[in-house]
Amino acid sequence: MDEVCVDNIGNADAIDKAARALAIDKPKTKESQIGFREVTATIYPIGAGGGFAGVLAQKEGESCAVITKQSVEFRKSIGDAFGLEMEDMGTSFDFGEVLDLQYGFSEIHRLPVKQYKIITDKGQLLDVVEFMTPNAFREESSIFGMVSGALAKRRANPDETASDIFSAVLDEVCLPHAGNVDAIRREAEQVAGSTGVQFDRPEDKLFADALQMYVLTAEPDGSGTFIGVSSDGGLCGYWAVDAKQANFDVFRSHDLMQVDSEILDDGLVELGFSPDENVAVLQIALQREGKQIYSVLVIDRASYSGMNFHDLPVLPWAL
Repeated sequence: MDEVCVDNIGNADAIDKAARALAIDKPKTKESQIGFREVTATIYPIGAGGGFAGVLAQKEGESCAVITKQSVEFRKSIGDAFGLEMEDMGTSFDFGEVLDLQYGFSEIHRLPVKQYKIITDKGQLLDVVEFMTPNAFREESSIFGMVSGALAKRRANPDETASDIFSAVLDEVCLPHAGNVDAIRREAEQVAGSTGVQFDRPEDKLFADALQMYVLTAEPDGSGTFIGVSSDGGLCGYWAVDAKQANFDVFRSHDLMQVDSEILDDGLVELGFSPDENVAVLQIALQREGKQIYSVLVIDRASYSGMNFHDLPVLPWAL
């Protein structure tokens, strides 16, 4: 692991060259993530004693991992060899197919590390030790804190339904506080159960330069729900990505004036207005890259005027 991962972390080409020298078959690639950022993972099967021993895997040089059959001896030997100091979380954190997830540090190599187990489709347990660049570690660990907080919040309220969460986002976070970023963030933390993480993707530029995200529910396959808030609080919304829940209709559940609607190639966009709160409301249902995306965005006057859409309808804003 020294020659492949530790010595070359941050350099995808160097990791690739070293891993190929040990591989017993051609590497394969698949889509993966670092935090919320999509990256390509390259997986190299390795052998020992004439047989298959496990795999080495890298994510564009930003992380490099060894994956092998679960054993106490493997974790102990890796921990001793690399001087791993893992965070004591009191109880192991389990998330879908990922078990006993911990973040820590290699005292010997001065590198952040992630350690966990995964369950294969056949029910086999695998041990994973993953070295990371400092930037990748910050992305991963901040997401971990946010998701674990959200899961703890949901577990503490087992009778809470998806509809309850949707209503709380609109009625307690977005509608009453549009334009007041401090109030929105305070209420978002209460509803989500954790602090937010900044999320910047090109497809969000239509609405805001970047969004502060607060996870509400999350699944290992990337599906889930979250609150998104712009830096000035002028946009606040509820997002559901491939979430396994009943469809909502904000125009049925809330007293809104429906202004316009447009059918797109990949979905439907509906525009409304709340006279009581003096805000615009967008309801969007799209099919993008095989994923069903549903969102309701509450937008104040200044943010609505600055949106990158042509021919936005004029709304009856209060003076």
